[in-house]
Amino acid sequence: LEVSVESMLEAICAIHMSSYVDSPVKDRGGLMLVGPPGVLKTSFLDVLEDNYHNAISASNLNTTTLLKMQQQFHAGTMRSLILPDVQAIYAGDPRTSSRLEQALMQLAGEGNRGASWQDARHQRFKSRCTIFGALTIKHYEKMAPAWEDSGFLRRFLWSAYTLADPDILMDAIEDWRR
Repeated sequence: LEVSVESMLEAICAIHMSSYVDSPVKDRGGLMLVGPPGVLKTSFLDVLEDNYHNAISASNLNTTTLLKMQQQFHAGTMRSLILPDVQAIYAGDPRTSSRLEQALMQLAGEGNRGASWQDARHQRFKSRCTIFGALTIKHYEKMAPAWEDSGFLRRFLWSAYTLADPDILMDAIEDWRR
């Protein structure tokens, strides 16, 4: 299936805006762009932060940073979280990445009520947001079995793609054009 750049950008924006639709389903889900390096995954997701005040990109996400954003997600002042490099979550301690992965699943799904070290008696609100991410095919293939077991896969739409003309970026660089 061939999809134009404009259609891809429209779909990304529509997924971001879907949180405004009144629905009995409260889950937010999200979209993960999967492709080889150099196919504009991050550039496609940049359209959200560039055009919507309530979308934020977090390239070095950790649980503490996520908790600081929790009130904004709950209040709806921040509706989408963009992960321009999903692989970065898994670069450190596996226990940390596991906790962060769980928090992301909660934000996209049933709602996050805070971290395990916080007093549960004071966590009365649920935070949700739409999650967008970019990752390579290699990382997707490595993580997919574990994500299937944990439920991470089912919470998101997964769009694997390549460019129709893989040389288009190099041609643009040579011609000094976008």
